[in-house]
Amino acid sequence: MTPADALPLTQWIIAQGLQGTHETKFLDGLCERLNEAGMPLLRVNICQPTLHPVIGGHLFIWRRDQPAAVE
Repeated sequence: MTPADALPLTQWIIAQGLQGTHETKFLDGLCERLNEAGMPLLRVNICQPTLHPVIGGHLFIWRRDQPAAVE
């Protein structure tokens, strides 16, 4: 991926954040775009910490062989 290829991806990421896109939908779109850009992803895990006193965080998992990311 060249810097020129990264600009549209960066703009898409910012737009998704401003729109409040759900994390699983965001992860699906991000992984799809990275695969199209030549990054052969098989699996991606993202953990987001929370301020909840019992729940430490949310885990989001994307797998190439699955139809959508899961929470």
